[in-house]
Amino acid sequence: MLKAAGPGDQFMRTQIYSTDEGFIDVLGTELVEGRSFTHDEVQSDALRIRALFGPNSPPRATGSDGRPLEHTTQDVVISKKYAELVFGQTAALGKLLEDSDGDFYRVIGVVDPFYNPYGGRSRVRRVLRGLARGFESGTAFLVRTEPGHAKTVLPTIEPALLAVDKGEHSASSPSTTSRTDTSRTKWRS
Repeated sequence: MLKAAGPGDQFMRTQIYSTDEGFIDVLGTELVEGRSFTHDEVQSDALRIRALFGPNSPPRATGSDGRPLEHTTQDVVISKKYAELVFGQTAALGKLLEDSDGDFYRVIGVVDPFYNPYGGRSRVRRVLRGLARGFESGTAFLVRTEPGHAKTVLPTIEPALLAVDKGEHSASSPSTTSRTDTSRTKWRS
């Protein structure tokens, strides 16, 4: 649940996706304002978020209202529809979103269009945050292929990931879904 930062606005359900600097190419979307994440930003933010929220991290100190005493700020890229919903016709770049814990998300970029992986008609509430590797339940990978090439590409992905990872983690079997124009593979490591 997010809202425009500050008093007033109502919180709204928001889909938040952890991603990296390559998401624009993989999703086939366009950056229409601002910028995307850099590799260095993704790496440093992943370490910072893991230190705060990882399984071995101490709980955050909270106030009498149950909200954390210290708040975080993380850069995000949002969909154009989400920007219009939250900020109206005002430019979204540099604006802050706030979650129910009082943590902030600074808008550094806006993309359009953004595909809704869950189907349905709502294509509005989308926020992407840079995060290199999941800190709790593994990492999901989205792989884009040319139409008709998924069966050739899928068997090459796990060996490629393990070679980069140098065997530090193991990959489980993928779950695969296809659309007419792309194939998407999700792995948990």
